[in-house]
This record gives sequence, C-alpha cells and structure tokens, in this order.
Amino acid sequence: MKKEMPEMRKVEYGSPEYEEIMDLRNEYFRKPQGMDIRNEDNSIDEKSVMYGGYLDGKLMSCIFYLPKDENTAQVKAVIVDEKYQGIGAGKYLMDFIEEKIKSEGFNHIILHGRTKVEGFYEKLGYKSYGEVDIYNTIPHIWMEKDI
Repeated sequence: MKKEMPEMRKVEYGSPEYEEIMDLRNEYFRKPQGMDIRNEDNSIDEKSVMYGGYLDGKLMSCIFYLPKDENTAQVKAVIVDEKYQGIGAGKYLMDFIEEKIKSEGFNHIILHGRTKVEGFYEKLGYKSYGEVDIYNTIPHIWMEKDI
C-alpha cells in the first residue's frame, strides 16, 4: 500500500500559513530547549523560499531553502510532525526541495543538521564537513551535496 505524501505549498513570509509554520518550528526546534522562536530575529525567513506540506488540509511538515550564492542554496527548517514520521515523508521533502533548488539553477546544497539525523542525510548523499558545533543547545554538523 502506497503511503500518502503531503501536498507541498509555497508559503509567503508573514502569511497565516507562515505563522502556522512558525508554530511547527517552535514546537520542534525551540520549546524542547525552553525557548520561543518568536523571541528571535527571523527576518532571514523573508529571503527564504518556504514550503509547507499538507495532508488532509493540515500542516504536517515544512522545508525551506535560502540562496547563498549563484551556485549554492542552504536547506533549512526540515520538520515532519512526529505523527507522520516513518512513512518516508522526510525523504519526500528532501527530494522535493532538491528538485526545486536544481530547477532554480543551483548545483550545490548545504545544510546545518542535528547530529542525531546525520545518518538520514548521509543516505541521501550528503557529506559532513567541519566540526560539530552547538546551535541552540543541540549538536549540529554542516553537510553538503552536489546536485
């Protein structure tokens, strides 16, 4: 049986959908550390290309990319709500965003991922570089991939 994958919708900065994504990001990336994403400067999001993944009209995932230079884009804010994890949605999001990035003329992707999901990105062809660093109390590693 094929599992249903999310409908990917482009999200505009400042829109109601963006606020919904901010709630999802806050739930997974900040609240566990006792932080609130809305207390941070999120203005970089205005330069990002953002997508929300929806199933049955409900937000269940998000993924962004930020152009860094003429060749490189940075993947950011990769989240799949835990209720939908384990069905291949993470790989689906990454395949989706890699195609979007490639279609915009970029040929190199970087990301700053949590070390606990480094193996997931390695399976998708990403290679780690640099040293592990701490971002918002969580160990992260820089990774890259040519597309």
